[in-house]
Amino acid sequence: MSSRHDCYPQVKPIVCPPIKQINNCYQPQVVPVIHPVEIINKVHTVPIPKHIWTYNETTVGGATLPPGPGFPNGGFPNGGYPGPGVGGIGTGCNPNPCCGYRRKRR
Repeated sequence: MSSRHDCYPQVKPIVCPPIKQINNCYQPQVVPVIHPVEIINKVHTVPIPKHIWTYNETTVGGATLPPGPGFPNGGFPNGGYPGPGVGGIGTGCNPNPCCGYRRKRR
């Protein structure tokens, strides 16, 4: 018994290019990412006043007081008293406010 297909000659089969099917699979991979940070410390000077007082003390000679009794003319060539502007006895009023002299208010 022959089949109807037996009468035809056999042909080579046609092979098509393969159809590619891609299955994506993801695998985590650690990649180091380095972020450099520069820390800059700025020093700012702030002037703060520190008050310092200095003192200069000077000792100066003052007027000579008249000598006691027994010296001729009281020890002064002009008759026994120092006179105005020499300090000591008979100098009058001192206009320096720290010595008790006060001006009258106007």
